[in-house]
Amino acid sequence: MAMAMAIQGRKMRIYGVMIMLLSCFAFRICSSSDAILYESFEDSFEGRWIVSEKDNYNGLWKLSKSEGHDDHGLLVSEKARKYAIVKELDQNLALKDKTIALQFEVRLQNGLECGGAYLKYLRPQDVGWKAREFDNESPYSIMFGPDKCGSTNKVHFILKHKNPKNGEYVEHLDFLGGRQGRLLLTHKKIFDILYKIADLPFLSSYHPKIVDLIEKGEKQPNVTISILVSVVFVILTVLFRNFFGGKKRLVVNNSETSTGAPESSNSQVSGKEKEDEDEKGDDADAAPPRRRPARREK
Repeated sequence: MAMAMAIQGRKMRIYGVMIMLLSCFAFRICSSSDAILYESFEDSFEGRWIVSEKDNYNGLWKLSKSEGHDDHGLLVSEKARKYAIVKELDQNLALKDKTIALQFEVRLQNGLECGGAYLKYLRPQDVGWKAREFDNESPYSIMFGPDKCGSTNKVHFILKHKNPKNGEYVEHLDFLGGRQGRLLLTHKKIFDILYKIADLPFLSSYHPKIVDLIEKGEKQPNVTISILVSVVFVILTVLFRNFFGGKKRLVVNNSETSTGAPESSNSQVSGKEKEDEDEKGDDADAAPPRRRPARREK
């Protein structure tokens, strides 16, 4: 892992001298006492920070005391040039277990017309990669810093998140406010949490739909909030059905149906036949008995 500072201007135009003051530059976990990297630049940076040797980055870094202040910083000594410097960390770091604070400060002594000053947190590079080979194509996880050109004045922020399903990195772009570059990242990335939610057993019937919504949110960061709302709505719908249930279905036993109906029909017919027999019986009781004719004997 490595940290890289890059100074560049659109169309190679940087007017005035800029000082990169990193007296507050820290890479921290939990609190200031747990700082993994803190650089005040009170001592020489040579040997500790490595300047990129790529042709595009031909600006000369200098160590300088800030005018009107007691702190020190890296000085961008020439205008209309690009600069890049890298600090390699002693070991790779996992950023998912605790809260991360990533911070640095930029002080523009003579103003800036068009350009940017960015801090990049690099991903593990290919085998054989050297810090002096750093350029704009070096893979990174986080990039942020002030960006100013004309009427545009903002803090540029990019987070490249690895999709746990397909292994591809998805870029999330945002713009932050404030002069000081300070970024806080929670220990859980939002999309990792959403994918874990999608894998919950009681959501198995809705898994494809939820995953589709999450992937859409990764590809289109501007609709992330609506995606979150949609996922929450699906989850609440499932929970509501599980707790309160929907319309109860009528359970019909086929065996009882096939035998029950004929029995009901037969009983109706039998009842009618019985009524007819009773009526005949009543008629027979009401009629006088017939007299048998007497036989004559010869």
